[in-house]
Amino acid sequence: MDWQYPPHLFPLAIAAITSASLALLGWRRRDVSGAQAFLGLMGAVTVWSLGYALELGSTKEAVKLLWAKTEYLGIVIVPAAWLIFALQYTGRGRVVTRRLLALLAIEPLVTLALVWTNEGHGLIWREVRLVTWGAFSLLDPTHGPAFWVHTAYSYLLLLAGTALLFRAFLRAPTLYRRQVGAILIGALVPWAQNALYLSGLNPFPYLDLTPFTFTITGLAVAWALFRFRLFDIVPVAREMVIESMEEGLIVLDRQNRVVDINPAAARILGCSISGAIGQPAGQVLAEVRDLAQRYRDVMEAHTEITLKREDRSCYYDLRISPLRDERGRFTGRVVLLRNITKRKRAEEALRAREQFLALLNEITQAALEMPDLPAMTQVLADRLGELFNADGCYITLWDEEREVPIPMAAYGEWRERYRSVDVVPGETTVTASVLAAGRPLVIEDVFNSPYLSRRIAEMFPDRSLLALPLIAQERKLGAALIAFNEPHPFTPEEVRRGEQVARQIALALDKALLLEKVQAQWREAETLRQAAAAITETLSLDERLERILVQLERVVPYDSASVQLLRDGYLEIVGGRGFPDPDAVIGLTFPVPGDNPNTAVVLERRPVLLGDARSTHPPFRRPPHDHIRSWLGVPLIVGDQVIGILAVDGIEPNRFNDRDIRLVTPFANQVAVAIENARLFEETRRLKVFNETIVQGVAEAILIEDARGVLTFANPAAEEMLGYTREELIGLHWSALTPDDERERVERETARRALGITGRYETVLVSKEGQRIPVIVSARPLFEDGRFTGVLSALTDITERKRAEIERERLIEELDAFAHTVAHDLKAPLALIIGFAEVLLEDDAAMPPEEREEFLQTIVQIGRKMGNIVDELLLLASVRSAEVEMEPLDMAAIVAGAQQRLAYLIAERQAQIILPERWPVALGYGPWVEEVWVNYLSNAIKYGGQPPHIELGATVQRDGMVRFWVRDNGPGLTPEEQARLF
Repeated sequence: MDWQYPPHLFPLAIAAITSASLALLGWRRRDVSGAQAFLGLMGAVTVWSLGYALELGSTKEAVKLLWAKTEYLGIVIVPAAWLIFALQYTGRGRVVTRRLLALLAIEPLVTLALVWTNEGHGLIWREVRLVTWGAFSLLDPTHGPAFWVHTAYSYLLLLAGTALLFRAFLRAPTLYRRQVGAILIGALVPWAQNALYLSGLNPFPYLDLTPFTFTITGLAVAWALFRFRLFDIVPVAREMVIESMEEGLIVLDRQNRVVDINPAAARILGCSISGAIGQPAGQVLAEVRDLAQRYRDVMEAHTEITLKREDRSCYYDLRISPLRDERGRFTGRVVLLRNITKRKRAEEALRAREQFLALLNEITQAALEMPDLPAMTQVLADRLGELFNADGCYITLWDEEREVPIPMAAYGEWRERYRSVDVVPGETTVTASVLAAGRPLVIEDVFNSPYLSRRIAEMFPDRSLLALPLIAQERKLGAALIAFNEPHPFTPEEVRRGEQVARQIALALDKALLLEKVQAQWREAETLRQAAAAITETLSLDERLERILVQLERVVPYDSASVQLLRDGYLEIVGGRGFPDPDAVIGLTFPVPGDNPNTAVVLERRPVLLGDARSTHPPFRRPPHDHIRSWLGVPLIVGDQVIGILAVDGIEPNRFNDRDIRLVTPFANQVAVAIENARLFEETRRLKVFNETIVQGVAEAILIEDARGVLTFANPAAEEMLGYTREELIGLHWSALTPDDERERVERETARRALGITGRYETVLVSKEGQRIPVIVSARPLFEDGRFTGVLSALTDITERKRAEIERERLIEELDAFAHTVAHDLKAPLALIIGFAEVLLEDDAAMPPEEREEFLQTIVQIGRKMGNIVDELLLLASVRSAEVEMEPLDMAAIVAGAQQRLAYLIAERQAQIILPERWPVALGYGPWVEEVWVNYLSNAIKYGGQPPHIELGATVQRDGMVRFWVRDNGPGLTPEEQARLF
């Protein structure tokens, strides 16, 4: 292919590059109004410029003609794209519809078809020849009629678009005016040049400068783009704004004629735009004539008005403002109508919502402030009825156990009577139905509904009901029923609000029921506590039985009741209250097992409830039980053992229920413990009395000390032994009763008690007067739950035993001395007797009679002496065993007897004894006194002078006592000998 490179080829390339760049920018900003049309326009210019450049660069006619045809791909698009751009840029984009685009596409498509088939008809180019201009070859076409038609059509579109932009230029603010000015400059230069080319006034023959001027177009658009932010800030036509306004706009002249009205105002007033313009305002505003009259001469106003439209009201914000020219002269008024119906509806909804929330708040306040459940449910019924403007409203609770509704409160005609309504068991009720459904039930006609019985429907004046289930945390609490006396179609909004209120009421009821339950439990617990406290105030079994029956009535009200204890296979009534003849029931027994409900209570170890005792147990038809219709028996269990039952009676059938069982059971448990404690107390008291009687009566002293060694008990024997009172002993430490020399030993023994060792030992205690008391201590350790708690000590006073032991030792010593003396005294005479007897045996035959008689006399004397010694021994032995009787003494006879017993000694020692002429009378025991005289006389004979000279006498003392004395002529005793002897 041959190419030529004329100098004007490069400006065309620059124009193509510029327009292509602007097309790319339009693609990037295609979301902005007018950007897509601008993209098409710049794309078409790029094709036109690039095609013309290729046409100029070609040297052959056929090739040039090909590129000329290609140029038309852009040429036919430029006018339509320009118009669309102008429409969108000036805010008239809504007229650019698919229909308009289809119409605008007809001419370009026809022109392109004619261009590419020109050889067959010549309507575009009648003749095309190749001419030389300077060193370059150019096409010189002769245009046909279709070309001029296309040109006229194109210029018409270009003119329309330019007019729209020029009008916008005149009306736009400064920034938008500069944008539009730059665009107009960029558009007018190419079309002016094109006009010169087509008119033959082109200074360069055969050369179309139109594509060259697109460089100026690109520069102008680039200036608008970067300097005035084209496609960043796009003006909106005021006409479009006014036309598209949702607010109604009416412009009145000085004569109150309508000079302009937008579509929104026409719709509001129900008129056409063409029919309204030029008409007096009063005629246009015929439907609101009073409004037109009211504001006829008002220059400026702002208010809200209401217009009736079909079956509804519409609310508008009305603004009237004066219009003035540039000199400030009044030229008319502008009336602006803004539809505020949605706002008004929202305000009404908001007020309704506030009322609704206020009700919810009152419901919450009722739950928090009402003193009891009936008061709270009444407030709820009243508020709910007022909220729905209903004829009646009912709040009903649900007894899940019995499956029956409980009427609580009503609003309306049944306010005072609703709680007295009785429900027949098994009857269909709205409460049961709505709780079973678990959702609101709309009952438009109560007489044709499966949700309630005909009887209930006829009882109340209501015709339509909205039943709302009251369910909280899956617990069925009851129902709220909104009632109307006339048929009432409930709206979805009413149902929705009802559901919301029902949820709040359910929460309030749930909390109130929970609080009531807690309070009831607290009251029950407090009643049980007070009852238990009252029972345990006394330990006497009889008093406790009486208090048990009194307190039982506080727990469960009854007509009569009894306490029955199990004894030897029988239940015996040990306490009764409320019976016609209480004495007649005390002591009654019931065999266990036996044909009586008491047996079931004992053997099954559970409460037994008889709703009608007479029908199941005939004994309840006979005295003293014939007044009983309802009977409740609860076992008395201690540990794992049934000790009896608590029987509660009622004179009406079905008096008691499961709640009563729930209350009586813990009370019975406390009663069982109380009775057992009382029994144990009685046994303990009897045992204590028995033990104290034993302890107090024993002769031995009993002391009990705690683990610290402090005395806690002392019996009378201990008081007598130690000289302290019981009060003085208790609190003393054991060491206060122990002398220092015994303390260490007692401490050792006490330490052994702490180890659990029982002991018996001797020690010494000190009495209150300081006297030492020897005792034997029998000590036993005391333990409680394995813990050492003290020592129990039994004290035996061994003072007399110790004295006897001392006396025994003394007597043993005396006996030893006496035996020695006796042995000495008997040994010598016995040796003489033996000696004389042996001589007589050996020399009897040869011995002279005189000598034999002398020996025999000597043996007799010695034998008598030994007899005296034996008599003395016998007398000494009788001192401790013989019973003596004091009597006046014949002292002369007693002394003579003593002398007779000592005759052999007197004769042997040639003793001289001097006696008084008479003896005074004294009281005594003769044998003992004679022995004393024998001892004194024998001593005087043995240790007196040689020969002994002995004088006996008696002296009467001042106190009436008689002193007898012996005086001899012996040397006497030294002080040491006297001490040893006496």
